[in-house]
Amino acid sequence: MRFVVFLVALGIAILILKFTEPIARFFGVSGWAEQSFGPGGTYTMYKLLALVIVLLGLFYWLPPAFLR
Repeated sequence: MRFVVFLVALGIAILILKFTEPIARFFGVSGWAEQSFGPGGTYTMYKLLALVIVLLGLFYWLPPAFLR
């Protein structure tokens, strides 16, 4: 079951990476991201979000003994 959650998280992250531009056009430009990351910061924010989703899925999947 944990592996399935990881695969779903990975799939969501891949979709975010593939459709970053349409997502940014749909939700608009993030003023905070543009100010924090510079020009193109909205796209960077979505790519970092995808990375965080993959890492959370990976940490959920791995056994606790591996993370010690």
